[in-house]
Amino acid sequence: MDKLTPKEKDELLKPYYTDPKTQLIFIIIGSALILITAILIIIFNVTSTNKIYENEELLPGYVPLNSITAKYRVEDSSENILLFNDSYTNLIHTLRIDGQKLENITNEYIFDEPGEHTVKMSFKKALRYSEKLFANCDNLIEANLTNLTTERINSTVDMFNGCINLMNVDFTNFDSTNLKNASSMFYNCSSLPSLDLYGFDGNELSDISSMFYGCTNLSKINFRNIYGRKIINMSKLFYECNSLEEVNLYSFMTKNVKDMSEMFYGCSSLIIIKQYFDTSNVINMSRMFDGCESLQMIDLGHVNTKNVEDFSFMFNDCKSLLYLDITNFDVYSANTTYGMFKNCINLKNISISFINAYNLTNMGEMFNNCSNLTEIDLTNLYTDNLIYMNGMFNNCISLQQLNMSNFTTSNVEDMSFLLNECNNLTYLDFSSLDTSKVNQFDNIFNGLPENGLIIYNSETLNNTILNLLPDS
Repeated sequence: MDKLTPKEKDELLKPYYTDPKTQLIFIIIGSALILITAILIIIFNVTSTNKIYENEELLPGYVPLNSITAKYRVEDSSENILLFNDSYTNLIHTLRIDGQKLENITNEYIFDEPGEHTVKMSFKKALRYSEKLFANCDNLIEANLTNLTTERINSTVDMFNGCINLMNVDFTNFDSTNLKNASSMFYNCSSLPSLDLYGFDGNELSDISSMFYGCTNLSKINFRNIYGRKIINMSKLFYECNSLEEVNLYSFMTKNVKDMSEMFYGCSSLIIIKQYFDTSNVINMSRMFDGCESLQMIDLGHVNTKNVEDFSFMFNDCKSLLYLDITNFDVYSANTTYGMFKNCINLKNISISFINAYNLTNMGEMFNNCSNLTEIDLTNLYTDNLIYMNGMFNNCISLQQLNMSNFTTSNVEDMSFLLNECNNLTYLDFSSLDTSKVNQFDNIFNGLPENGLIIYNSETLNNTILNLLPDS
């Protein structure tokens, strides 16, 4: 049989592919193939999705898993009760209120009668985050999360924020494998008496700032297995938890934490803090223990503060502190210690060996009203860039000796109330004091006793300050 050339084949088939009927058949066949391919792709994707969520999806009317059981206390049966945050209505599969299944319900509900009511919320699939889930649910008194699928949750930010009547949360079976952010989780849960964070391991947590902010009735927290090796932010963690008497943070690994500011602020009943903080990367410690007026002792001898920039009001109003060892504190990176020990009225001695304080600009009110402080060693403190010393030793009425001979004050502008009411100070050495730039000096020596030994250099003190010196 003779072979045909490509040109001869084309001429032979030309009547077929130029025929309109033939072209229509080819178009139909081609379209059908495309449609079949698309259907197969959709079926494959749906099958894959079902495999992923086969343990998450709930069949219509099937309620027992992936749910939260919550209790609400109703005082007025005529008012709307907020059950959950609006953002999550699309995730809720079904609600059972007092055992009755309800359809198409909003996040607000009017109960038939006052008293306690149980609401069961079942979710369509595993939550990836539960931010603000119960935020501002004033009537919520209890939440049971034992049946909730939680291994995908990466954020619980503001989850119970503003639940002022919340009394109990059950975290049994809570899987925090992927939880990264729990900041403000219990913000202002002012009725919560205790909390057992069973299930929280905190291995991925990076932010727990303000987690218990304003939990004024919280007296006990069991952290169980929280290690927190990735935590960066612990600021305001126990802010105004003024019923908390003891905190055990030994399990926390804090080597990556950068912010501990106001961590225990206002914890007025706190007596014991069990911890061994790695603070090598902390930048901010301002007001960390501010208002811990029952705290008698805290072990900070091992603390590394080489990167801390702000120490302001760190121990302000720690009125029960008797002794404080901060010999290992490094203030090289710090720019302020303003009010650091202010109102520590029972502190008698501070072991302090600040060196390399070259970046400090503000030491104002640092020891203000430390009325029982009798001794402090500042001989190793060098302060080349210091600007503010106002009220630094104001009302240190028990202080008897003070050596400031190593202070560099050529840049200081404000010395007002520096030694105001230090009426037992009988030895004062500020032989290197330079007051050439000082423009604020009100009550700088007011109350100093006469006939005390004062060592100074008249050539570095301006005439105004010289005239204010008491007789010696």
